[in-house]
Amino acid sequence: MDNIAEDKFVSDTKPRLTVKELRHVWLLMQSLNFNRAASNAGISQSALSQSIASIERRLGVMLFRRDRRNVFVTAFGRIVATHAEIVLHSLEDMDTHIEATRDSREGSVAFGMGIFIANHLLSPVLMQFHQQYPEVRLNSTVAHVGSLQNQLTRGDIQFFVAGRDPQFRNKAPIREILYREELVVACRPEHPLLSSPSISAIELIRFPAITYDGSYLRRQIDQRLTNTEEFELLERNCPAIELQQPWLLVDLAMGSDHLIIASRAALKDWLSDGRLMGIEVNDLDMSLDIELTYNKDTNTSPSYRRLIDTIRQVIHDQQLTVIGRTG
Repeated sequence: MDNIAEDKFVSDTKPRLTVKELRHVWLLMQSLNFNRAASNAGISQSALSQSIASIERRLGVMLFRRDRRNVFVTAFGRIVATHAEIVLHSLEDMDTHIEATRDSREGSVAFGMGIFIANHLLSPVLMQFHQQYPEVRLNSTVAHVGSLQNQLTRGDIQFFVAGRDPQFRNKAPIREILYREELVVACRPEHPLLSSPSISAIELIRFPAITYDGSYLRRQIDQRLTNTEEFELLERNCPAIELQQPWLLVDLAMGSDHLIIASRAALKDWLSDGRLMGIEVNDLDMSLDIELTYNKDTNTSPSYRRLIDTIRQVIHDQQLTVIGRTG
């Protein structure tokens, strides 16, 4: 009976169906109910009926049969619905792929970096990332770790990389140690402190220090002070000058008795050719754990994750001391 009914249809045009029409066939095949299929398609029942009738007329075959209660799919209807499903899923995959690519190639990421490490990490990170993903806009902030913590809490930045601060009391930050930074006290080759193989923290604070951020060593030195004069020296000299550019630190130190407190990586060129000399401080921990810090509920995008990967790659390229633990 089906074949007799179906033979009555004669194709009057080329059977080219639109994506919308394929979706109508597929939705009706899923529900076998015109009301439900029309609702899922976002159209009226009469509009869906007209669409199916138009498809059947152009294909020259019957796709669905109806009686008073039920809708039945024909063999031709199953063929069209099967191919419709393939096309629709393929289009969904295409949309997903496009969105993923758009997320990884466009948009923006806001992040922060501590002053101690920005001088040797920030520039290569920005350069390498921009070469790979030029459509992504990066908003970078270089600041003291306390300021970065506040910005992370407010949502101004999505993450930051900076020295570990045990006083950070955010509600639930994820803090992953990336590597260990070695700090160094450096000076000009003729500096008076070079007469001793090593010095103490008290001797260190008798000379004015130039640094990006003195808070890490200040916390250690403060525990070793015993009298008013020493506290005054710490307040006055550590640091005496704060600068973010290492070359400015070097220019000042080369012409004076000022000391530089900075990362060894930032000063490696001047230390390696003898323009600066390192001073050993025997009662201070001169290593600083560098952390990646972000909120637990951060909604990460592909651009966000690829920026993190770029930071890790630069750390690897610079042969910094990677530490495999989290905190």
